[in-house]
Amino acid sequence: MTCFKYILICFRLKVNTLFQVGYNNHGDVMYKRIRDLREDRDLNQTQVAKMLGMSQTGYSKYETGENDIPTEILIKLGDFYDISVDYILNRTDKKELNK
Repeated sequence: MTCFKYILICFRLKVNTLFQVGYNNHGDVMYKRIRDLREDRDLNQTQVAKMLGMSQTGYSKYETGENDIPTEILIKLGDFYDISVDYILNRTDKKELNK
């Protein structure tokens, strides 16, 4: 293996590791936030899933982080809870929308 290939492999591993750590830190909060939003309104997963036009099992996988949340679903959740999508994504701690 050439020195260049070795450096490239190490760089890719480092970037992937940094990306995964960064994503998981925000992702864990994101999944907790959608669960907390639902529970704060005394809703169950079935009710939110119905509003989204999906199964309870599919929605549950968003809350547990098993599946990534598509942009369309993020927008629907933001509209439903009348909050900023940035709040769900943990980009801000402010729930209110910028209108």
